Amino acid sequence: TQVEEALARRSQLRLKLHHKKKIKIVSLEDGATLHALRALIAQAFTGSRTHLDLFYRDDDGDLICVEDEQDWVECVVQFRFHSARPGASPGAKLALWIETADSEESALMRSTLKNRLKSSQRSNPVSE
Repeated sequence: TQVEEALARRSQLRLKLHHKKKIKIVSLEDGATLHALRALIAQAFTGSRTHLDLFYRDDDGDLICVEDEQDWVECVVQFRFHSARPGASPGAKLALWIETADSEESALMRSTLKNRLKSSQRSNPVSE
């Protein structure tokens, strides 16, 4: 029934995947691991068997690299927080940008992230 389908969708995370010039909407079981996400991406973009770098936008609009399970959990937590706010779209999708690890785009994204980190560390030194 429609109610059962709606309930099933609520237990899934809807993703908007950006890879090269393609965008796909897919669903992933809520609580799925980064490994499960990578398998879903490989299935969605056949031929993407090489290592892929994953990125999402944080609250500041920065692209954040998802390299391990902790990064993935943080990404989902931020998305859940923002999608639960009043006025948030009920059909919100978590947007992920996917780049081949050895691509120029991925190298540029990583370089930008490293430069921003260095800049923020210089302007906000951590006291010990």
